[in-house]
Amino acid sequence: MDLTAEIVRYSRMAFGIFEFARTPAISNPVESLRQNLENRDKNFLDLVLHTIYASPKNPYHKMLLKVRCEFPDLERGVCRDGLEPTLKRLQQAGVYLTHDEFKGKLPIIRDGALIETDAHSFENPLISAKIEARSGGSRSAGSRTRHSVRAQLHWEQYQRVLAQELGIEHDPFVALLPILPSVTGLTVSLRGRQYHWQVEKWLCGGR
Repeated sequence: MDLTAEIVRYSRMAFGIFEFARTPAISNPVESLRQNLENRDKNFLDLVLHTIYASPKNPYHKMLLKVRCEFPDLERGVCRDGLEPTLKRLQQAGVYLTHDEFKGKLPIIRDGALIETDAHSFENPLISAKIEARSGGSRSAGSRTRHSVRAQLHWEQYQRVLAQELGIEHDPFVALLPILPSVTGLTVSLRGRQYHWQVEKWLCGGR
């Protein structure tokens, strides 16, 4: 383990969590989610254009080029047939990732050709994320995930809507969540006061 890199990583994460804790909540999560759904196709195309097609090393970029799907082709398909049918055709053509391929447990091979990846292959070039975590690596090296404050706020909307729908937004709860480097338990505890969430206990299961 590179001690200096770990110090930098956790320092950056501390600043990210501090920034997130101070960021105001989205005032109307239901309306925000509704707008996201109404603009889903456009948001998807914008994301793919600026992340996948703009990143030649991205595995999806390589797979899309293999099936001769440039961005204008993808855009026409989504506008003409809708998002799900277009993605289904691409999946059938070989543009997909299995869980083991994403985790690095299996090589990505399409039409007999190896698509090489590394630890940075799936990073989003549009964000400069301070909040970072790594999944467990009991059978692999683990997967590093980087989160922006915006992504945390997006996730938070779903939790608020779920709590409202269940009628438990003012009830105390016990969180069974991992400790650092996962930040979920910490962010839920820090942000809970903004939504009247009463975190009574934070429990972490061991291995």
